[in-house]
Amino acid sequence: MKNYSPLLPIIDWYLVLPIVFITGIGLTVLASINFNEFLTQSKFIGIGLIAFFIFSRIPYLIHLHLVKFYSLAGVIFLLLPFIFGTLTRGSIRWIEFSGLTIQPSELIKPFFILVASAWLFFRHWLWSYFLIFLLPAGLIYKQPDLGSALVIGAIWLGILINSKISFKWILLLIFFVGLFSPFAWHQLKPYQRQRLASFLDPYTDVKNSGYHQIQSVIAIGSGGIFGRGLGRGTQSQLKFLPERHTDFVFASLAEEFGLVGCLVLILSYYFLLKRLIQLINLCQNEFGCLVLSGVFSLIFFQLVVNIGMNLGLLPITGITLPFVSAGGSSFLALSISLGISHNISCSCRTNLPLAIS
Repeated sequence: MKNYSPLLPIIDWYLVLPIVFITGIGLTVLASINFNEFLTQSKFIGIGLIAFFIFSRIPYLIHLHLVKFYSLAGVIFLLLPFIFGTLTRGSIRWIEFSGLTIQPSELIKPFFILVASAWLFFRHWLWSYFLIFLLPAGLIYKQPDLGSALVIGAIWLGILINSKISFKWILLLIFFVGLFSPFAWHQLKPYQRQRLASFLDPYTDVKNSGYHQIQSVIAIGSGGIFGRGLGRGTQSQLKFLPERHTDFVFASLAEEFGLVGCLVLILSYYFLLKRLIQLINLCQNEFGCLVLSGVFSLIFFQLVVNIGMNLGLLPITGITLPFVSAGGSSFLALSISLGISHNISCSCRTNLPLAIS
């Protein structure tokens, strides 16, 4: 790297402020519905802040030299739950480390973005790019964690679409992926198939597979325009709403802050995503553009799926709401991703050299 100062003095407030505001909304909701989760999340926010600062100070092009390490370490990390994982609600997604519960499928997301972006940047064989997705997605699915596997797929596709590869080859690759869809259906766990079936008509199984969706819609509807008020939501406070601090935190927000609160949150996401799009157009380095595309896909996909799931418009997949849902691994992964994005932003806006030696 030549003439590159890692201590960039410029803060991209258009990127940072939406993150701070969204995180503040998340903490407010968590404090209302579960104070213990609020305290735990506050600790992880502190860790995430440190991670954001560190990765925002590392010249992003350095990651190109670490791709092989990230690839190997990522696969090993995803194998750890099968060896040391703790069984929770039928899944082995988590490992215990020094009193902390870590979810590898969340933490590998920013590094998957770097690996996938570097793969296309170096113009590796296109069909091998499919394997870049298949290996981590397959390991994550076997845990089983369908939601995170879908997020990996969304990141993979988002980076591919924004690459310089001919669109006809992209369509051909997507076509072949689509051929595996019937096979994928038969590989789903029985409870996953039941969730998909209940999505079409949740009232066919009100007490089991349809329960989450029904309670979520009730919570959102009861919030009205201005909400019931902080700490006054019946569905969330009386625990009728399952996973009220994670998967269905948007329903908790809607019940207590109403339509107005939901629109404020969505508007904050809009400013964050808009800034990422601006940076994609501003950055003149292809690798930087691909990384930003991956981060955009990560946040946008989780946002759309989680809100759609809460509204009953999409099947329940266990995908959390970025920066709002409780979850240390998810928050840390997002902090790393946006820390890298911030470094790219500073690099582009200061016209620093973008070539690697």
